[in-house]
Amino acid sequence: MLKLDFLKRLGFLALTGPLAALQSPAKADAAQNDDPLVGLWEGDVRAGGTSYRYVYAISRGAYVATGSVDENFMGFKYGPTMGTYTRSGNGSYRYRERGYVFDLKGRNVGSFSSAGTFRLSADGNTFTSPGTFTQYDAQSKKTSSEPYSVTAKRITP
Repeated sequence: MLKLDFLKRLGFLALTGPLAALQSPAKADAAQNDDPLVGLWEGDVRAGGTSYRYVYAISRGAYVATGSVDENFMGFKYGPTMGTYTRSGNGSYRYRERGYVFDLKGRNVGSFSSAGTFRLSADGNTFTSPGTFTQYDAQSKKTSSEPYSVTAKRITP
């Protein structure tokens, strides 16, 4: 009789264990929702009197971005931007991103980095950012630097 009770309880645990595991992702999602930057954003980047379109896919603490300028700008192609950010104040996030630069034949000829601050709007549906874009040659020598600004609108939460 004791053995039968033990086996029944073991069976109950085996059946309810996966249900408990299913609840963990929900808790993880709730924890992730405390980061208002998480989601998909479409941005307008302005530099030197020109405007470019960018899409940002932001997860907790990191993001990937790609834009309309990446295929051919000043005789170069640019890889997707990989970035990280950290909260620095009320609705403010410091970021740094990096990517690779290619010639029009696809050969890697350098890299680029950008740094600035994302500022989230009060409603959480837009962010703006001043930043500085810096390009380097294959020997990591700075070849150019330019200020820019971003205005991005949330596409999805």
